[in-house]
Amino acid sequence: MSKNKFFALFGAAAVAATLSNAASALTSLSYDSSTGIITSTDTLTVKSLGDSGDKLAYCKIVDIKYDKDKDSISYAFTSEFQTYLNGVSETSPLRGLTIEQYQAIADAGTSSGAQVTGNKRIDEIAGAIAAGFDNCTNMTVSGTTATADVPFGAYVIKPVSRTDALMSKVYGVIIANINVKEENGTYIEDPDSPKTFDAKASDRGAIAKTINGGDDTYELGQEITYKLTATVPLY
Repeated sequence: MSKNKFFALFGAAAVAATLSNAASALTSLSYDSSTGIITSTDTLTVKSLGDSGDKLAYCKIVDIKYDKDKDSISYAFTSEFQTYLNGVSETSPLRGLTIEQYQAIADAGTSSGAQVTGNKRIDEIAGAIAAGFDNCTNMTVSGTTATADVPFGAYVIKPVSRTDALMSKVYGVIIANINVKEENGTYIEDPDSPKTFDAKASDRGAIAKTINGGDDTYELGQEITYKLTATVPLY
């Protein structure tokens, strides 16, 4: 018999299961015997980048852990992300947040892989993580596709400034989760966890400066006024 309790993290269903009569539920996944952190991996893929030189990075924020004695799965912030949370300012949208609160956010009905969700709370949290949490690793870019082989867990994928040029596009933050589920007495990778995403990108902003009134001629000493027209990117 098994008893399953369903949680969600950033809108992705996550399973916490306790199996009372299973000899070894975690037969198909690997894990660190000292920490319990699952080390099985899969590939995150972001397609349709604006340019082959644009950069994205993945930031792991949640570990999935296996308790061998209890034969159960649990979720916890990574030690690096928890340290970061402990130091955020009192005005940060991340202040005091717990793993349970992250899971409860899913009540808004946001799907895994959400980038601009329309839910203010989720968007501000994802944006704050992308802006302030720097324990991240660059993805491998080939052509206009970025990939990374990562352990199961929850990730924020964010743009990284280029050193050779400006980014060709303005990119939205991606929330990616590779979850675990219990099936027939065995913990397996949840096949419903989205792992491939289209980049959410818009053109970079621009400012056009024109002489007010449209007159391109002027004389020495004449006062000139300019009109600035800004194009604001979506993300």
